[in-house]
Amino acid sequence: MPEAQTESKGALTPRGQFLTTLNQKLSELEPKLALLLPRYLPAKRFFTICYDSVTRTPALQECTIPSILKCVVEAAEIGLEVGGPKKHAYLVPFRNNKTGKREAQLIIGYIGLAHLAYDAGGVGNIQAHVVRARDHFRYEESPLVLEHVPFDEPCPTCGGMGEVKVKAEGNSALKTCDACEGTARQPRGRAIKYYTVATLSDGGQSFEVMDRADVERIRMRSKAKDSGPWVTDFDEMAKKTVFKRHEKWLPKTDGEGAARLARAIELDNQTVGLEEAANAAAVETTARPMPHEILDEDDNRQADVSKGKDVSSPETAQAPADSKANAVGSSPSPASAPPSREPGDEGPEDEFQTAEEKKAMDVNAEVINPQRLGLLTQTAASAGLDDIGISELLKEFGVGDLAHVTNGMFSGVLGKLAKLPPASKRKK
Repeated sequence: MPEAQTESKGALTPRGQFLTTLNQKLSELEPKLALLLPRYLPAKRFFTICYDSVTRTPALQECTIPSILKCVVEAAEIGLEVGGPKKHAYLVPFRNNKTGKREAQLIIGYIGLAHLAYDAGGVGNIQAHVVRARDHFRYEESPLVLEHVPFDEPCPTCGGMGEVKVKAEGNSALKTCDACEGTARQPRGRAIKYYTVATLSDGGQSFEVMDRADVERIRMRSKAKDSGPWVTDFDEMAKKTVFKRHEKWLPKTDGEGAARLARAIELDNQTVGLEEAANAAAVETTARPMPHEILDEDDNRQADVSKGKDVSSPETAQAPADSKANAVGSSPSPASAPPSREPGDEGPEDEFQTAEEKKAMDVNAEVINPQRLGLLTQTAASAGLDDIGISELLKEFGVGDLAHVTNGMFSGVLGKLAKLPPASKRKK
């Protein structure tokens, strides 16, 4: 990463001190989070783009470093670049009214969610569009019919030129047409609907339509309804809102991709403060440690080891389940991770395991949270599995029903379920 700038030889400016500290913290996180990143996203590229995003945005340099690192952890978890040319996700500064400080928040873009939908494997293409008042738009849900022809006629004021002649001091001059604002076309009108249309991997199509009033009702449930993207980029937020509703019905064939998409939508709901009654029970309430706390924990552990303390004692090895479940920082580091162990392996405990390996297995052994359980249940239902069918599928994992699936088994079970054809296409 680039070196921080100096005000004079040997003296860092406040901006330089901030960037130097951030660079150091990112470097400490890199080997840990590299294990979370998907294969298509190299760790070096991911962290460089994160750092560049902060250096190019002065407002982010006023945010707390822990809040920036938290966003980086979340972005690594779902496998999306922060900033950069792909525009998958963004770091956006917000003021925390309780602390009076600026904090960064991860805002996932519609393009980022679409990318995760492709990665889940069931969608070949997905697009989002705005329907305006003068457009031709018609749709039917059964059978599927979707027609959208944007209104496109020349401006009658300027005759489709975009400019009009005006006289000034006896001379003629060209002026931008106020009626069309220089576009040479008549305005399409205000946005009245939003929709997404997806081409599925099997060649079929699926779409979701929402009225502007429906989007507004969801916006009003957001804690950020009067600031941030809902004010500056309403149409893009509306497209994302439609996609999140559409995503529930899209097929998914890859367990890891589907899990990342589900987590991304969960994070997005938490960021905007969306409180939907239907999903309230499915939102994970587990407290996730801040990245600087993860680093401090490792530093303290190393200090205890150097002093000869037993780091595997109950006081240090057993973390409260409600504060460590699904914690990114609880994954084993590259040096201690057992290379042959795969998620879902529930073999006998190795007497030669290190304390870190045991701690990681304890976390993986915790029962999944309600959202993940809901995703498994929905996927099993779409495949037409009854209790007996689910029990047969779970035999290799050593459990009898979905409620006993653990964090370590989640990706493997979801992958098995997602690969089953929908109930309507299964041979009877």
